[in-house]
Amino acid sequence: MIRKSSLLLFAFFFLVTLLPAQETSEDTRWKTELAGNARLEAWQKRSTKVPTITAEALDQAIEGARFYILAQQSSNGNFRYSMDFTNPDFQEGSDNAVRQAGTLWSICNLNRDRFTEPTRQACLLALDFFMHYTRPLPNSDIKVITYKGNRQVKTGMVALFCLGVIDFITGQEKYMTEQQRQPYLDALEQNLRFLQRQEMAWGGWLKEYVNDPDALPLPPGEEGVSSPYFNGEAMLAYLAAVRYYRSHPELPIPEGLEMRIHEAFPKLLKYYAVECLRPNGDSSETKGFFQWGLMSCALYHDLYPDRNTDIIENAAMTLSWWQIFNHRMDTRNGNTAYAIEGLVAAWHIAHQTGRAVEAAQLCESIETTLARLMTWQVGGPFEQYNDFLMSWKDKMPAEAYGGVTSSAKSGYIRIDNVQHQLHAMLLARQYLWP
Repeated sequence: MIRKSSLLLFAFFFLVTLLPAQETSEDTRWKTELAGNARLEAWQKRSTKVPTITAEALDQAIEGARFYILAQQSSNGNFRYSMDFTNPDFQEGSDNAVRQAGTLWSICNLNRDRFTEPTRQACLLALDFFMHYTRPLPNSDIKVITYKGNRQVKTGMVALFCLGVIDFITGQEKYMTEQQRQPYLDALEQNLRFLQRQEMAWGGWLKEYVNDPDALPLPPGEEGVSSPYFNGEAMLAYLAAVRYYRSHPELPIPEGLEMRIHEAFPKLLKYYAVECLRPNGDSSETKGFFQWGLMSCALYHDLYPDRNTDIIENAAMTLSWWQIFNHRMDTRNGNTAYAIEGLVAAWHIAHQTGRAVEAAQLCESIETTLARLMTWQVGGPFEQYNDFLMSWKDKMPAEAYGGVTSSAKSGYIRIDNVQHQLHAMLLARQYLWP
């Protein structure tokens, strides 16, 4: 016979299994979160969770980037190429001569516009690094910079070095004697001559030069290979050089420089802003030329306001709309600060020429994308908008401060991403948030 107490115990456990289990705090938490995520306005707010750019925020971000770049400079003068703050065992396995020269340029234009003594010292050290490795070309009186004495001389590296020299002496020459300025003028003249040596008949520049007396010449009729990046960088260097020499009438503009600009630039724009954007064209070439081409358009427009006006203005707008509506920089996972450099230059042209509708569209695209990119800066004014960076807040190594990551959820910082974003913010501060 089943005892009465056993029946009662059995009934109790049976009823317990029918009752709903008591929710834990974790159950409550995720269900509450799910209910919040189901609300339409939650997603509407999330999609527009972009901070508002101000002049003060740009100033803070610029100073952070300055701190980062200067902290990465070696005692030799070049820069630490990359780091990953999430990986204590990260080993830098690569370097890039062109991006090193681009970083030199960034601190030179930073020093020109926002002088500090540490920045001036960093410029001197970086310039000396490249000039120390100057090498003569075989059978020529031209001397060109190299990266650590490497025989392979990248045209883009030389163009960016020229831009750096121009900005450095522009910012510093009132504090320099003629004797102090002369080595930089000599270096500029020599490296511009090297770029002229690299010119190709169709409007571009040879991608590189192998400084080797035993190197075989190209077969007759073969021009060699160019680079869309280097073509834009070389054109910008030529234009910046003309602007500098114009402001110093005592210094003659190098022979053939302006003629080359007027002959080559329309050809480059025809190729990158028309032919490459046709259905069978290669728009990756346009991407490489993009920001350098647009910055060149803005400088050409300032220097020669009555020459090739329609070509310059239409090319600037074409490249901009391609970037915004076709290449869709706003959807890219990687850092697209390079695009902001170009779009600010295009805005400058639109603003100057009274194109109010185009200027408004450009301003909106610049602000939205730049604000998002500024949330990727370690210790920057918008860091709190980046959940990934905030999760590392208490573990962030000091040397990462001011660096800009390669994506929203990455700890990888590359020196050229910081350089491009710094320059983009300097341009935005100058033109859009003065």
